[in-house]
Amino acid sequence: MHIRSLTSSDIPYTATLSADNALLDDELFAYICPHRQNHYPSFRAGFVRRAKIYLSTPGFVSYVAVTDDGDGGPGVKGGEVVGVARWERKGDGVDARRWRKKNEGLWCKLETTLLSLESHYTTLLHLDKSVSPSNLTSFLRRTSHIFPASVFPELWFLDALVVSQHWHRRGIGAQLLKWGLETAASEGVPVGLEASRMGEGLYRKFGFRTLEMVEWQEGVWSPVMLWEPEVGKGLPIIPGELVGEIEGSDNDFLEAFCEESIDRSIGT
Repeated sequence: MHIRSLTSSDIPYTATLSADNALLDDELFAYICPHRQNHYPSFRAGFVRRAKIYLSTPGFVSYVAVTDDGDGGPGVKGGEVVGVARWERKGDGVDARRWRKKNEGLWCKLETTLLSLESHYTTLLHLDKSVSPSNLTSFLRRTSHIFPASVFPELWFLDALVVSQHWHRRGIGAQLLKWGLETAASEGVPVGLEASRMGEGLYRKFGFRTLEMVEWQEGVWSPVMLWEPEVGKGLPIIPGELVGEIEGSDNDFLEAFCEESIDRSIGT
């Protein structure tokens, strides 16, 4: 198993991976995309569209986990994309500008503009039948205050972390998560994410602490969590027994993904 940067050719696979995971009993997607079962092609197309936007948007960094020969069993060839993590580097410091510079070319700007227009009209004309517009609007309004730049001028935000259901408990999620924590530690900036109540205890073991509880749906609350290098004294060591727990909690990371991805998909 190895980790590498996501390329455009990976997007069809990561979109299917994300959409299929979201078809499970995920309370956030069940709320925002209640019709995803009946309109799966539209639902998956949204993941493709957003992944393309992120790939060319300054500040976003995506990595995939890819199998090597023999990972799936004796004689089984590698090359399968089985996990994906997307991070956003927020801020205006030297390191943040360095990350943004990777996608500040003219072609990236043009591609992002065209894709954003497509997403805008998809939402405006309600072409994605899997989404509930009213639920989406309510969700965005309730979560718009999370990690304000005035309080967190420099931040790595875990936007998505998904591992194939068939590859859980093999350390894949741990490898994808480790990249972000190592990078944040080297830059001396915190890491933020949203988690489900079920995942809160797990993240706390890695040095995350709860900043606040956000009511993203009437009567349904989720913790907003932060990891700080100063508190953790550098990169926390990932205990072996927690490796499987990360894979088992990947749907928790989808909550962080949905807030940013859907928000960006409507061009706000």
